[in-house]
Amino acid sequence: MQQRVRIMAVDDEPDILNIVKMSLAKWGYEVDAFLDPVVALDHFSQNASAYSLILTDIKMPGMSGEELARRARQTRPDVKVMIMTAFEVDKALKESLPSIEKDGFLQKPFHTTDVCVAVKKHLDAA
Repeated sequence: MQQRVRIMAVDDEPDILNIVKMSLAKWGYEVDAFLDPVVALDHFSQNASAYSLILTDIKMPGMSGEELARRARQTRPDVKVMIMTAFEVDKALKESLPSIEKDGFLQKPFHTTDVCVAVKKHLDAA
């Protein structure tokens, strides 16, 4: 029996977070959703081995997605991270976040299928 892949999704916009969670669940992923990145990081630090991926917005109050990724990787360096952003995903953005893999970006707005395909591709690259 194959173990389900568990994903931590973090976004301060409840509607986006719900869409991401429902979409990924339909594809068979187990998703824990957090509106607050500080709470998400605390949960991750207590359950780091449970997660295959952190999918996070880049701009949030309290802590950026980049900071969340950096601090989560202090606890577990091999955790995969994807950044969701409404900013243009261009070379400059990718170079400004060197800790994020080159395919670790998801441009908002996105279709529900886009998030699932991007997550699958990112996880399969591991």
